[in-house]
Amino acid sequence: MLDGFLKLSAMFEASTLDAMAREVVILTIATRNECHFCVAMHTARLTEMGASPEIIAALRARQPLGDPVGRRSGCSRSRWWSGPEQWKPMRCKHS
Repeated sequence: MLDGFLKLSAMFEASTLDAMAREVVILTIATRNECHFCVAMHTARLTEMGASPEIIAALRARQPLGDPVGRRSGCSRSRWWSGPEQWKPMRCKHS
């Protein structure tokens, strides 16, 4: 099981998502799984990376996000992410 986790983690790290977007995904999953250890750890990572307290609070509360990394990914619209309750691929839906 650990081997599978490590392989999937390596694939995820090699994706085209930047580090901030990957942490958004991971914190979303940790929140959905109600893993308090993971939520705390990934909250700290996002804080260290400079994520705004509003984004972190929204993720932890399972609220929709406005535009945490969308503009950096080339999206010209502000609502590229529908939030944890309506899972969407991590790419701009307006492209």
